[in-house]
Amino acid sequence: MSFILKYAKVLVLVIAAAAVSYASPNDVKTAAKVGSDNISLFEVKSFVNTVVPVGKFHAGSLDKKKYWDDALNKAVDARLLRVYLKENKPEVFEKVKDKADKIIETIRQRFNSEGGFEKALKSNGISKEILRDTHIDMNVKSVFKNYYMKNLQIEDKKLEDYYNNNKGMFMLGESVMVKNCLIEADARNLDKDQMKQKKDKVEMVLQLMKNGREKRGFQMCDNGTFPLKQRVYKFTKGYPVGKILSLNKGEFGGPYENIYGYLVVKAVKRFNNEPVPYEEVKSNIRQIMEKSKFKERYNAIMKRMKNEVSVKKIMLNSTDS
Repeated sequence: MSFILKYAKVLVLVIAAAAVSYASPNDVKTAAKVGSDNISLFEVKSFVNTVVPVGKFHAGSLDKKKYWDDALNKAVDARLLRVYLKENKPEVFEKVKDKADKIIETIRQRFNSEGGFEKALKSNGISKEILRDTHIDMNVKSVFKNYYMKNLQIEDKKLEDYYNNNKGMFMLGESVMVKNCLIEADARNLDKDQMKQKKDKVEMVLQLMKNGREKRGFQMCDNGTFPLKQRVYKFTKGYPVGKILSLNKGEFGGPYENIYGYLVVKAVKRFNNEPVPYEEVKSNIRQIMEKSKFKERYNAIMKRMKNEVSVKKIMLNSTDS
């Protein structure tokens, strides 16, 4: 089996992120039947792009039966979801078709003429209908997921209950409440001498604080980039966390250089290992629950459709091309 032809590269480029794929005039072959619908071998090969591990997209990988089985299963599941939406959520199915049409138009525009586009299709042994079916099936799950998430409402009480029942998930070790003092210094806009002046200033501020003139030191800080106070956890961004978590109450840390300038902190309180406050992880919990709800809904649809719609998988693999 050889790498895709000149025109096929453009067709597959938008189908998946993979740089290479395989195509042949035999891609019009039927790889599976879902109800009265046919799934082409071209579509399954397009789904292969989504199941082959990164860095293993080569002939040896594609000869592995597992990848072809995974791709065939994904294509069948996509077609089952498509049948469900067409019958039960026609407005969502229209969105799927619109997305597929836009992708195909993008592909078509890569050719100098309609004739060039037709030639590419012919070189791959497929039709516009097969290409459109492929893109509908490859996008049906993501479009349905976006629709479902947009219309999913989870009460705040359920979010809080999840937090209370799973506090172990949100234990982030010890934390330190710090007061922040930033001396702004953007190396992109300041020369070497100006950066040194900023560094000297922050050193002076730190000495003022350590010598008992904390109020005066904080009056010299630039406000806005960092909040006046911030509780620093194990995974807090924007801080040298390891150094800050080693500070005891009342100790100063810094100056720490970052993209904003030079930062000095004072540890005002230490906290033992405890869960992150609910409000700080509320949005994360919502994402977790939304993902779980969608998975439950999707699995229920798959189970129902597999009971209602006949599926026939035809044993095709890389050697059939």
